[in-house]
Amino acid sequence: MTITEIHVLLIAGLAFLSIAALLVTAPTLEAGINRLKLVMNTVGIIIVVACSVGGIALFVWGFHTGEKGYIYFSFLPLAAAVGTWNAITRRHRTWWGILGANDSSERSRAFWKETFNLWRGRDPDHDPAGQRFRWTPGDKGGGNLSFSINLGGSGAKLASLLQLGAHRLSTDLVSVFPNVLQFAVVLDERAQAERSYLDLARQELTVRRKDGAPIAVRAASDLPFLTITPEATRPDSTHVLIIGLRADELRVGPFTGTISIETDHPDQPTITVPVIGQVTRER
Repeated sequence: MTITEIHVLLIAGLAFLSIAALLVTAPTLEAGINRLKLVMNTVGIIIVVACSVGGIALFVWGFHTGEKGYIYFSFLPLAAAVGTWNAITRRHRTWWGILGANDSSERSRAFWKETFNLWRGRDPDHDPAGQRFRWTPGDKGGGNLSFSINLGGSGAKLASLLQLGAHRLSTDLVSVFPNVLQFAVVLDERAQAERSYLDLARQELTVRRKDGAPIAVRAASDLPFLTITPEATRPDSTHVLIIGLRADELRVGPFTGTISIETDHPDQPTITVPVIGQVTRER
C-alpha cells in the first residue's frame, strides 16, 4: 500500500485529536500537560526497549549464524533506540549539557524520577520534592481533626510548622481561650470551709465560633476537684466558663487532667483542654 498525503494528514489529525482530548478532559492545564508527559515517556520507553531487544536479537542471530547482513542490520534498531532515548530525555538537560558537556546520568535520573512520579499519579514538579504539602482532616474519636502532611526531602522543621498551621486552620472553627489551664495552689492550715482564698485561683475559658454564629456548649472534667460554672452568653455569642477549685477534693501533689467541651458544631463537636497543676501545703 502506498502512503499518500491523505494518510499522512489522517495520522496527523488523529494525533492532534488525541492530544486535544488529553488536555480538554484533564481537570487543569497542569494535569493535562502531565498526561502528555506520561504518554510521551511511556511510549518512548516502549520504543527504546523494543528497538534495543530487536537490535540485540538481530546481532546475536547474525553472530550465531555467521550472516553479516543481520549484524549490519542490527545497528538500525539500536540507533533508533539511542535516538529515541535522547529525544525523550532532552527536556531534562542540565545547563552544562546545553553547553556541550556530558550530562547523560543527570538526564536519565531526572527522566526516571519524573516518569515514576507520573505513573504513581504524583505531581512530578513538586512531589516528593518537598515544595507542596497536603493535609487531610479525619475524625479520630471525640471529633478532633487530625492531619497528615507529606513533605519530601529535608523538611522536618517545615513539616512541623505546616502541621501547626493546619491544626490552627481547623481548630479555629471553634476557638477556646486559653487552650491550656495551669494551676499552682498552696493550701494553708485553715479548715476546708474557710478556704475562700481559693476563689482567687479561678480561671475563665471562653468558647466561640470563628464566624460569630450562636453555638451550644457543654463542659465536663475528669478532675473531681474542678468546678465548671457557665456564665450568661455574651452578645457576640461567646460562652464564658468559670473554672474553680473544690476545697474538699484537693490533694497535695501534681495533677493532670482535661476539660472536654462539647459543641453543636458539626466539624468540631468536641474540644479537649489540658489541665495541669501542683498543689502544695504551706510551710
